Amino acid sequence: GCKANLTDSQALEARLQRMGGASAPEGEEPDLYLLNTCTVTDQADKEARQLLRKTPSKFTIATGCLAEVDPEQLQATSGEKPLTVLRNSAKDGLENVVGEWLEGELRRQREVVGGDRVGWHKRILENRDPTAAISAAHRTRAFYKVQDGCNAFCSYCVIPLARGRSRSLPAAQVVAEVQKIVDAGTHEVVLTAIHAADYESDGLDFTGLVEKVLGETSAPRIRLT
Repeated sequence: GCKANLTDSQALEARLQRMGGASAPEGEEPDLYLLNTCTVTDQADKEARQLLRKTPSKFTIATGCLAEVDPEQLQATSGEKPLTVLRNSAKDGLENVVGEWLEGELRRQREVVGGDRVGWHKRILENRDPTAAISAAHRTRAFYKVQDGCNAFCSYCVIPLARGRSRSLPAAQVVAEVQKIVDAGTHEVVLTAIHAADYESDGLDFTGLVEKVLGETSAPRIRLT
């Protein structure tokens, strides 16, 4: 998916690592599969369905934009395989779902896990831990999401339904967390957004935010996407 989705995936991986999980070595099947889906194009939907069909009959969680827009499609794709669909608006429950599975209490789910869309729209962006941007990526470049969602509701675009209304990280928080990323050894920070022109915080638009980051952090390089 998009760079914002990559950021979400890194944050999800970091949350699983904080629960004691670790990436499966290459060639070994993991105990848990987590698929963060995209739905901007028909091809993205097709690839998500193909991946779910290839997944062995182990515990699988599907989340992301397709899970928010068309969770029934994902649930139907799984067939007899145990699959939990976590809508974007229910991602806060990831630890609970995994915890129940680890305790042996999770049963095969046929219903979509619902979410509080209104509450989800009001909550802060998901990348609360700035180090998740680099700890999961193992790169000298870190993606950092400063804005999510969109208020345009264009007739041809599903993003407002998949990611909710526009919300922005406070500019002071962006500055502080970008500096933490730089202090951790990252040479390039990529500021990502679903709709950068919608960014608004403390009287700053996206251009003002970039100027503030450049002026108040020691980031060697800032990239925009």
